[in-house]
Amino acid sequence: MTGVPAGLPLVAVSVTERSKASWAAGLVFSAADGYCPVRGAVPGTLTIAASAYVPGIGWGGGQSNATVDGHQANRDHQGEAEGLAVFDVPGPQVSVAAGDQATLRLLGPDGLTRLYRAVTVLGAAPNSPTEAPDTSAWTDTPMR
Repeated sequence: MTGVPAGLPLVAVSVTERSKASWAAGLVFSAADGYCPVRGAVPGTLTIAASAYVPGIGWGGGQSNATVDGHQANRDHQGEAEGLAVFDVPGPQVSVAAGDQATLRLLGPDGLTRLYRAVTVLGAAPNSPTEAPDTSAWTDTPMR
C-alpha cells in the first residue's frame, strides 16, 4: 500500500485468526512518543485494519452513515480522532483511522477515503469477505 505520510513509522502489526470466518490484521503508524496500543486513539497515530466481514455481525447496513465508491461505510468521530470503515465490498472490510486532526491533515485532500483506496489486502479472496487471506502472500514490508 501507499499513502502513509513520511514521518509516521510502522510501530505495531497484529494478526488474529480465530477461525476461517473470523480474522483480522492491522498496522499502526505513529510519531507519538510512548505509543501504547491499549490507550485507544493516540494523537500522531494512523491505523489501518482489515478483517472478515460477516453480514449481521459487527458493522453492517444499520450502522452505515456514509458511502465510499458506492459501498456502505461508517464514519466515526470521537474527539479529535476520526475513523472510516468500509464494508459490503468484495473481499474484507477495511478500516482506517487518524488519532487526531493534525494527523488527518497529513493525509491531504480526501484524507481517510484516499488512504482507504490505497489499501490492498495481499492474498485476500476478492469475492469472499469471510475467507481468511492466503498469508503466504503477506510480507514483512507492507509498504510499497
